[in-house]
Amino acid sequence: MPKDTYQWHVLLWVPNLIGYLRLLICVLGVLCHYQSAHVWFLLLFLTNFALDGIDGYLARQLGQCSTFGAWFDVFVDLIARGFLWVTVNDVVGYCVICWEWLTFFAIHTIFGKGWKEPPMTPPLVATIMSNNFKTVHGFYIIGSLFLLPIWCYIMIHSPQLLPPGLSLQLQYLILILLLIGRFLAAIAEGWYVSEFMKSLLVVSEEKAS
Repeated sequence: MPKDTYQWHVLLWVPNLIGYLRLLICVLGVLCHYQSAHVWFLLLFLTNFALDGIDGYLARQLGQCSTFGAWFDVFVDLIARGFLWVTVNDVVGYCVICWEWLTFFAIHTIFGKGWKEPPMTPPLVATIMSNNFKTVHGFYIIGSLFLLPIWCYIMIHSPQLLPPGLSLQLQYLILILLLIGRFLAAIAEGWYVSEFMKSLLVVSEEKAS
């Protein structure tokens, strides 16, 4: 029986090094939050999310796309959003991030690296995920995942950072638009979770007979 071989050098590819840097930025950001340095907190997390776009671009340009890198990128995203949501509200943050981790587990258990192009998706989910999210509505939905907790953080902890003259009505309108985007993402997540739950309830024909 042939032995498995491991490509350990993948761990040191540039996109993954950026992922390690993003984890460090998360830790520094949380420390800033608990020191009431809210501006630095926001700058660090905005930098974190900007790097999220850069690592994928570099992976493609350098020919350093990997199964580990695709998994690790989403893993770091969840860590970052988890820290954000918990600083917004402990209870809400815990619920949101538990849901996102459940989705992450379901996706990689059932579909693995092909999760962005799953077979037999419902029309609404297929529309949400069309062209690998590289559509206007895709950018809106993915943007809402990241911007909703940031917007909530600003409204709660740093309202002085809001543009001067931005009325309370406009603030809540932006919040509602981001909530709608997050709800659309939850629809797709819910489908993945339901597929995972169904896989746990499958009874093979041999056992059924």
